[in-house]
Amino acid sequence: MTNYLTKEGLAELQSELKQIKEVFLPQVLEAIEAARAQGDLRENADYEISLDRKEELETRIAQIEEILNNYRLIGTESSTTNSSRVQIGSTVKVKYLEDNSTFEVQIVGASEADALNFKISNESPLAKAVLGKEIGSEVKVDIRLNDISKTKKVKKIKILGIS
Repeated sequence: MTNYLTKEGLAELQSELKQIKEVFLPQVLEAIEAARAQGDLRENADYEISLDRKEELETRIAQIEEILNNYRLIGTESSTTNSSRVQIGSTVKVKYLEDNSTFEVQIVGASEADALNFKISNESPLAKAVLGKEIGSEVKVDIRLNDISKTKKVKKIKILGIS
């Protein structure tokens, strides 16, 4: 599976990986050694906490390395300049036809999705509905009302702009 990343997202992942490997993991390994030096490990909370933290860091390292081993850079000039169609990396201005409200979102890879900053995953229903469409296109989006409910609501939107 290809992981789509912006330049910023790539830099953040590379920085995080470096910090984990060069700062956090060595700190945890030191803590494990210090806990071992205390003697009996069966009831040593520091040892257990350090082992758990080491496992979390190793899991995150594996996740980041998996992303970095198969990524495609998006949002570069060559991939989005003068595009008349929505693609991964595009910022899209849409309008809900139901109430004429408008909003803008950037379509990014799943590992960079951040709804609070209007970055949505290319795997989201909205992104799937608009990918490949042009300005002026009207599309229907199936939106699940919440994580618990299986109730879906269909919203009709219009693409107002692509950048």
